[in-house]
Amino acid sequence: MKYNQIMKIFIFIMVITTIAITITTLNIQGQKQQPRQDLSKDDTDNKLSYLPVVSYDDPKSENNKKEDKERKIKSKRYDKIQWVIKNPDPEPLGVGFGDESPPPPTIPIAESEIVIIGKVLNAEAHLSDSKGSVYSEFTIQVEEVLKSSKLYEITQGGSITIDSLGGAVQYPNGAKVYYFVVPIKELPHVGRRYVLFLTNVDKSPNFNILTGYELRGGKIYPLDSRERFQKLKGTSETEFITNIREMMAQPSEKINN
Repeated sequence: MKYNQIMKIFIFIMVITTIAITITTLNIQGQKQQPRQDLSKDDTDNKLSYLPVVSYDDPKSENNKKEDKERKIKSKRYDKIQWVIKNPDPEPLGVGFGDESPPPPTIPIAESEIVIIGKVLNAEAHLSDSKGSVYSEFTIQVEEVLKSSKLYEITQGGSITIDSLGGAVQYPNGAKVYYFVVPIKELPHVGRRYVLFLTNVDKSPNFNILTGYELRGGKIYPLDSRERFQKLKGTSETEFITNIREMMAQPSEKINN
């Protein structure tokens, strides 16, 4: 009898321990998806000075059903990400979201559907349909198409719309929060020129930025903060674009780095 009681207690303890370990594991896994407050106030103020901003309580348009439907399609790629704070403190805040996906090559020609040189004409921030995520949308005037796709009609002198995770959100209490990806992936600035490597895996109306490089003063400056990209910082614009063209001229199976 005593033996049976001891076994029951032992089994009970094992079950409780297993449940506790499972909950702890889930919590740890969940923390990977939690926002992190990584930026100082000065850094946040600097980002908020140029980033597109969306109002958290902006009402959805009821007058243009076509526009609303298209916006839902555009937002879909970001709906599963939940990191936007509902009621932040009034102080400016920078909130980072950890991206654990492996980085692309520094010049990801094979991984990109199109590669363009273009100038940013306009920028807007949008909340996902669930209001759990924020992304920024950019209108790009195409100066040159370095890699084209039969699926899309991209022409020199025309424009395309691209987007990327991150942006700024304005709240009713006056708070303005900058949401960014960690490792930091800078968002393009209006009026500046970039080489952009773009994808569209989910066939959205927008292309998505895989990575990109600002063209400034005859040199290039990566959007991606990771070391492998930063090694190219300051490279000659001419040299960089020539390198892309040379890689494009290679057989497709060799376009990888």
